[in-house]
Amino acid sequence: MPAFKPNQDRIEERVSRLLDELYPSWGQDESMEDTPRRVATTLIDSFSGLYAEMPKMTDFRMPKMTDFRQDSLVDQVYITGPIPVRALCAHHLLPIVGQCWIGVMPGSKLLGLSKFSRLAEWVFNRPSMQEEMTARLADVLEGVIKPKGIAVLIKASHMCMTFRGVKSEGALMRTSVLRGTLLEPDVKNEFFEMLSL
Repeated sequence: MPAFKPNQDRIEERVSRLLDELYPSWGQDESMEDTPRRVATTLIDSFSGLYAEMPKMTDFRMPKMTDFRQDSLVDQVYITGPIPVRALCAHHLLPIVGQCWIGVMPGSKLLGLSKFSRLAEWVFNRPSMQEEMTARLADVLEGVIKPKGIAVLIKASHMCMTFRGVKSEGALMRTSVLRGTLLEPDVKNEFFEMLSL
């Protein structure tokens, strides 16, 4: 991916021009004195997954042990979460806020728990649809740890639903992607049962 660094000054200037169209006297409103800078900083952060490098991942191999013990490790699902979801809806650039859970049936590689949050944040920091970000996170995790199975579940509210349009307060969207052994009925049930504990 080519290196790209957004121009903070240019974004601030364009936010100022947008405010001129929406609220011509905004410059006389003391509470909005630093609004263009704040909006530019927020947007740069919210788009950073598009131009930041993927976080470096240090995986490690399953420990050497007897076949019985290793089977008992490898054949168990583990779940991490809730991981905060903070993203922008690609249609309106309004916030998507919620939580994410990841279920893994490990293969021969393991990943430290904090790395799941770092990868998720990198995936979420770009304009997206919730269905897209759910699948993209599953894709990234499959590429990094090569699991036997993976599940990603996101539950989030969309400001484009609560702040505009139908203004539907409390509406949540749930999306999930299950792959590999997590599609097997017993393992799938185990994943969702563990989430309900």
